[in-house]
Amino acid sequence: LRTIIVELEDADSLFSRGITTKSVEEILLTSIVHAALEGQEIPHNTHLGSSFRPSLRRALEYLHANLSEEMTVDDLTNAAGTSLRALQYEFAKHFGVGPMTMLRRERLKRARHELIETSAVDATVADIAAHWGFLDAKYFTRLYRREFGERPSDVRQRGSRSWPQHDRRPAHR
Repeated sequence: LRTIIVELEDADSLFSRGITTKSVEEILLTSIVHAALEGQEIPHNTHLGSSFRPSLRRALEYLHANLSEEMTVDDLTNAAGTSLRALQYEFAKHFGVGPMTMLRRERLKRARHELIETSAVDATVADIAAHWGFLDAKYFTRLYRREFGERPSDVRQRGSRSWPQHDRRPAHR
């Protein structure tokens, strides 16, 4: 993966000489990043540190400010003022996942927090899922279980009592 990323940045690489098209490069990079880094966790204390390029900071600000809104990768690239390829590279470099995977995980974390903090009287699991952009309950449950190792309904039933300090996915994936 590192070799491919280095090649994508190198002006003299085969990628830059027109041997492949831009769309193939984007698909390849996205596929490799997702396949190679599947299951790795984004740091919980993600902040807009000074080591981030301005374009990545803008994308993160936009992502966090609009988590409950519909969002596409084009929205993120426009907010960042950069190309899709550059944005994918920056996200992979700093977080180990692409921008849309990070968006999904951030939404899942917010939904998890809301499931813990609200009662079933205030909002159903489906209400919370829809609020964070997951309109299909089965899809939300599948993603949630893959991310956290349990069903959203289990979290709701357990409530905030005896909740673990660290919000981590199980290691047995």
